[in-house]
Amino acid sequence: MTKVLASGVVLVWFVTVAFAGDAEAATSGGCLDAGVGIVDITPTDQVALAGSPTQLKSSSVGTRLYVRALVLAAGGQR
Repeated sequence: MTKVLASGVVLVWFVTVAFAGDAEAATSGGCLDAGVGIVDITPTDQVALAGSPTQLKSSSVGTRLYVRALVLAAGGQR
């Protein structure tokens, strides 16, 4: 988790530097808006297993699936 947080901080810093040269971002006072989210997208029902010669369905969950997103905005640009 610490590695993910550190990566996010570095990414925000790089984007801040990139937007600093943008005239539109400079007029907005140099603000950078950021939003993050994480959602569990593991299927709750059985799922057909791809690549199987027969119609096999999953019987259990071995690893949960998550989706993560980072949205950055500055000066009307996302």
